[in-house]
Amino acid sequence: MELSLFLLVSAAIVLVSQGQPPPPHPPPIISETFSSGFRTKEPESSSDEEFYYTGEIKTNFEEQKYFSLITTVFEDMPKRHEWRLELYERKETYIFEWEGNSTKPSGICKKQSNSGVMSPRFSWTKNATYSETKMYGDRKVDIFTGWFNTTKDNIGVDQEKKNIPFFATMHFDSEFYITYYYHDFDPTPPPSNTFTIPEECQRKF
Repeated sequence: MELSLFLLVSAAIVLVSQGQPPPPHPPPIISETFSSGFRTKEPESSSDEEFYYTGEIKTNFEEQKYFSLITTVFEDMPKRHEWRLELYERKETYIFEWEGNSTKPSGICKKQSNSGVMSPRFSWTKNATYSETKMYGDRKVDIFTGWFNTTKDNIGVDQEKKNIPFFATMHFDSEFYITYYYHDFDPTPPPSNTFTIPEECQRKF
């Protein structure tokens, strides 16, 4: 009788331990393939110049392709735009840079070589540690801290969309960091024509 009771209790303990819920704040796993739109907070730096970034980034990590259109908005100067296409398997980078209100690429297309290796942007988040939960309007955002290369960064995810970034703070050195606020983040491959080389860039360099 005592042996049967012991086995029954042991079985119950095993069932309870196997049925335990996961940790309340598991670190987010963010897709490396995505389409995103963002606006940054003014960068924290030692410079007195006031500016922020707005734009879009699209990637297909499996195909090693990256696209971005980023506008730098200054307080007292014209907007500055950079259109960039990185085709890592071909080790090719194409860039347009121009100023003004139009977001349509203009000017000379610059061709450069790249390393041939596309670095992941969010791989560090899966090992990040839960820090706190904050309210942003009516959203509950869980904030995690982790290391990216040699810098300590933060990422915030809406509790209703645990693997979609609400914001990400990225340090570039000990004094300069930028917080990206994502108003759009689609973790699926962008259309293939996103990574088409413009005709202006296909001339001989």
